[in-house]
Amino acid sequence: LKRLHSQLPLESQEETKQIFSLKLKAPLLESLSDPTDRCKELAVSLLLTLFSNSQILEDDVPSVVQALYSRLGTEPSPETCEEVRLKEVELLKHITQKVVVTPMLGEISDMLSKLAKDKFYEVKNKVAEIVQVLAQRDSKFGFYAKRLGEGLRGNLGHQRYLVRSMALSALGNLCLCEHAHSLVKELVPDFKKLQTDRKPDVKNVLYQTLHLFLMNLPFSYLKEVEADLIYLLVGGLADSDCAQSIGEYLESSGNRRKDLALDYQEEIQEIESSSGSRFLTLKNLREILDLSFKDIEEWTIQDLYRSRSLHVLIFATKTAESHVTPHLETLIKVLVAHYPHSQDPEYSALLEQCMEPIGTNCEYSLVLSIIRKHCLSDMSTVSEKAAALKLLRVVITVNDKSSLEVPSTIELLTSESLTTAEYSQVLSANLNAISGLVFILQSEVVDYKQSLFYALLMMENSEIAQSVTEVISALAEYCGLISASELYALQLADTLPKVIQNYKVWDKYSMNKSWFRTLMVKSGSAVFNYWETILEVLCENCKREKDTEVRYDMLVVLEHLINNEELSGKLKENTSRVIEGIVVPTGAWKAGVSSIQVRVASMLCLESLLNKRICEKEALGLSWEKLFSVLKTCLEDDWEAELRMTTTRLFLPLLEHYSEIFTEITLLDLYPELLKRLDDSQNPIRIQVTFPLVNFFEVVKQKLPHFGNYKYVVNNLFVHLDDNDTEVQTAVRKVLEKAMTINIQDFIEVASEAQQKHRHPRAVSELLVLANSFK
Repeated sequence: LKRLHSQLPLESQEETKQIFSLKLKAPLLESLSDPTDRCKELAVSLLLTLFSNSQILEDDVPSVVQALYSRLGTEPSPETCEEVRLKEVELLKHITQKVVVTPMLGEISDMLSKLAKDKFYEVKNKVAEIVQVLAQRDSKFGFYAKRLGEGLRGNLGHQRYLVRSMALSALGNLCLCEHAHSLVKELVPDFKKLQTDRKPDVKNVLYQTLHLFLMNLPFSYLKEVEADLIYLLVGGLADSDCAQSIGEYLESSGNRRKDLALDYQEEIQEIESSSGSRFLTLKNLREILDLSFKDIEEWTIQDLYRSRSLHVLIFATKTAESHVTPHLETLIKVLVAHYPHSQDPEYSALLEQCMEPIGTNCEYSLVLSIIRKHCLSDMSTVSEKAAALKLLRVVITVNDKSSLEVPSTIELLTSESLTTAEYSQVLSANLNAISGLVFILQSEVVDYKQSLFYALLMMENSEIAQSVTEVISALAEYCGLISASELYALQLADTLPKVIQNYKVWDKYSMNKSWFRTLMVKSGSAVFNYWETILEVLCENCKREKDTEVRYDMLVVLEHLINNEELSGKLKENTSRVIEGIVVPTGAWKAGVSSIQVRVASMLCLESLLNKRICEKEALGLSWEKLFSVLKTCLEDDWEAELRMTTTRLFLPLLEHYSEIFTEITLLDLYPELLKRLDDSQNPIRIQVTFPLVNFFEVVKQKLPHFGNYKYVVNNLFVHLDDNDTEVQTAVRKVLEKAMTINIQDFIEVASEAQQKHRHPRAVSELLVLANSFK
């Protein structure tokens, strides 16, 4: 075999043909079955050389093919050596390139279908090369496409990217053969999988193959698969390195398809003047959208097709422009349904990009009506309502003022179901839509400020309060106002009646109480003109039977009104109503831990009223009996130190600024309550009560010079002067220094007795020295 390999090529072509045909064919072909791999390899190499040099008669080719079939066309293959199999496949490739093999296509295709499944990757690649050669050379090859397709399809998932690429190219050429066109439809799922291939080279081959089909398939077959091929091709826009070439493929394919439409007299009047890519898109718009919707529904851990399908939707909606209108309801429904499931910001951005061409090219009123259904429907979930509002914001931002139907949009965005939604994601999405609208309208928003302000007020008492405040500030700015406070003040006249229309039935679930609180706090001095109405609301909702949450909100409002200097006169005029209608009912004891907060807030408000000298003295005196009964219960609350401290503290301004209201009887009622606080469990309270006690003795000196219980009170004070806490001792000493000025003789008498009992007699001695100095 070696000698033949070296000598035969030196002979003349004709002489070699005769020698091979008469002498060498039988033994050489028999050598292909030799048990020694080396002999088989040499025999195949010799045959390759002879075919390369055209030294074999065409009549002898069937014998060679038959010999190869005996080695490669059976399962399992008797050819166990990979190198020999590769040589034999190489020989088969030479035969298909040099000779017309139509009579032998059955055997050859059978061999190729089996070899396509060979474990050796180089054999797979050679098979793909042979298929491409035969597909281009022999029109009858398509009869065997189904058999070959099965073998090649398995290679589309091979671990080596070159095997995948070559198998794909081979299938592309095979499908263009006569009688093989129907194979394209079967291969669509395989092509779709290849879109997610990790190698850009494979993707490029895929899109070249799709373009090949669009440019060469006969019209009758093209109509069946056109939409699938275009969908896959447009999906390649998601691959940035392929985007440019795909644009060119779409244009040329569209131009070819347009020519076919003209040749076959299809109805294309509306889109005849379109570019190639637009023609393709409009011709297959419904099918493209349906395929996109199906892939968006895909729910897998990996995002295999969802994002890609959105790229198709973006392209389709941009290209189709207003022609997408018949499909608008379904399109928006799909986007709304899948927006909430996006955890990836890039995916969310793609969903919003789908809405941009819709907002630009479709009739705004139609888009708004569809979104309205999703926002207000009881069937929509919270996430879907939020998604619809986010998509509406996209539509708003891509339009100009003239395109927007502002009244209808504001009617939707300010609807109570959206502005008082329970869930923050709906509120946040609605706020973003309102913000976008305000930004678009700018100075023209002044015509709609009333309804927008009321909607924002309703959203301000929620988790997104900070964001709402920013939008209110922007609204005020576009309305030409200096600050948000000015906007609150201007809108108070229109907004207050709406907020308080049902104030008599407010409970802890009523949102109006929170809106009322916000409105009062932020409207500044504008509340002056509505004082009577406001006071009526406060008194009604501070009643004992009202829920704790309602009463607390009313006290927040009262505190703000007290701090508003312009309302001091109004508060003073209505001291009795404020004390008896607000402070007394909210300060009174009521079962429940939460009522403590209300009682503390009530005492804080009273303290502010007294410190600022807002109360009218005569009215306070008339209300004292009711007020004092409440103050006593607050001082004696064993469970809440803060309440006792706050109440104790307010007696200081009470005795300092309103001493005129006290009579002999009220003073006698007062001192026992103050003395009890000296026995309090909390030292800060014991120290705090000494300050009003100092003022108490000042009032007693003026109004009750013959204080009958003087010795009793002073004796109690001396008991606390002996306290272990030095701060308490110091505070009590100051009270005693004031007390001695009322009756020096009785003071010295009590002090002398106390000196005998004290653990700290020095403190008493110092007070005695001081008292004697006043004689």
